[in-house]
Amino acid sequence: MKKYVTLCIAVLAILKVSAQLPIIEPNKTWNIARCNSAVPVCTTLFYKFEDTLEINGKNYTKILTSELSNPDNWQNAGYIRDDGTGKTYYLTNSNSKEILLYDFSMNVGDTVVLESVNYGQCCPSKTSVDSIKNIDYNDITRKTLYVSSLIQSEGSTAKTNSVWIEGIGSKLGLLQPTECLYTGAYFYLLCCNTNNQLTYKNPTASSCTITAITNNELQKDIKIRTNSTNIEIENNSKYAIYVLFVAVDGRILNNTYIPQNSTKTVSTSKFSKGICIVTIYSESESYSSKIFIP
Repeated sequence: MKKYVTLCIAVLAILKVSAQLPIIEPNKTWNIARCNSAVPVCTTLFYKFEDTLEINGKNYTKILTSELSNPDNWQNAGYIRDDGTGKTYYLTNSNSKEILLYDFSMNVGDTVVLESVNYGQCCPSKTSVDSIKNIDYNDITRKTLYVSSLIQSEGSTAKTNSVWIEGIGSKLGLLQPTECLYTGAYFYLLCCNTNNQLTYKNPTASSCTITAITNNELQKDIKIRTNSTNIEIENNSKYAIYVLFVAVDGRILNNTYIPQNSTKTVSTSKFSKGICIVTIYSESESYSSKIFIP
């Protein structure tokens, strides 16, 4: 009898992990930070589902988006569908080509080519699964894929990393499966909710919203220089600062304190090559930027 009970528990555990968790669910919403890397300004984008409709013989769910500055102004962000096997597809509009957005049925070592979705994820990429874990997010076990992508952008090829969370999307956002290497906007997921219940919260974010900030005074007094072995931060401001380095998959790489009118060097030996988000805090100001670790 004891062996039977143990077997049942094991089977239930396997079913809990292996069951495909859909991205499309009623009353699911996302809060996503969109930051400008050229002029460090961040704001919050909101995403939600609307109605379901048939396009080319397949059922899609419409995605709406708005900004924190005008939260009632919802705009069409495209159409999405789950196929029930772990794959999620996207249409920019009803006349566009269907493209693959996520594939949670992949195993370690599998590779897939992801095309541009023309709404956030701008660069075609060859994406490989490096590892897979089953992780609890607010008491729900979700298959989590750690992927790396070979990105082609502005004539240059580089490799970036991302994390896909089953039923949520990626740590970069709903429509950003991989990081894009270009001067412009970058994204990261703040929170995801279902029926007003938090299903995911970014552990590095203080809240589920980021208000637009522009701090040119602080920014012009901070100099950041990178090379193949380290990052040098020169603080010429009148404040002491904290400098937080975060990988695009949400991992905190380093958090360092620099007194006013001081310079500090941070080793990049434990950093991954590619994009890194830098947030600088003083007692009264803060800003974020994006740098490349060679």
